[in-house]
Amino acid sequence: TKTKLSKSKDSTIDEDLFRTKVDDPNIWSQEETHSKWVTCLVHQMLSCFHERTVMSHLLDICQLSPRMCETVLPFIVHELLLFDSTEVRLILAAKFCKFFNDHFESVSLNANNRAGSPSKNEEVSPHLRKESLQVMLSVVSYLREQLLPDHLKSNL
Repeated sequence: TKTKLSKSKDSTIDEDLFRTKVDDPNIWSQEETHSKWVTCLVHQMLSCFHERTVMSHLLDICQLSPRMCETVLPFIVHELLLFDSTEVRLILAAKFCKFFNDHFESVSLNANNRAGSPSKNEEVSPHLRKESLQVMLSVVSYLREQLLPDHLKSNL
């Protein structure tokens, strides 16, 4: 497979690594605790940035702090979306859509079940955990507050 690099010589993301790590359905649906899930997701995204970028330097601290992962995830996703790659944007859009679709399908199926939501430490799919849902909603909320870059406005 041919390695696709950014149009500029200063590529900040390894797209092949992104496809391998972030497009993996297992990291988006791990039945782990919320802390393990968010740490793994953020680690996979950060590992796609080249070592000379600021994002790559967050790897070590994010391994130690799930709270830090929750805080930086919106910025990481925003940075990935700004990268000049339609494929990266499509992968992220598909993953977010699937996460929320899975959530709403589960909620619809269990509308009559009043068992409550799983606890933070319970090992269930992320779309069923309140904390994981809040993190994903914070990403969407942050992205909605950002101005659309000029190179993406032409696609509207």
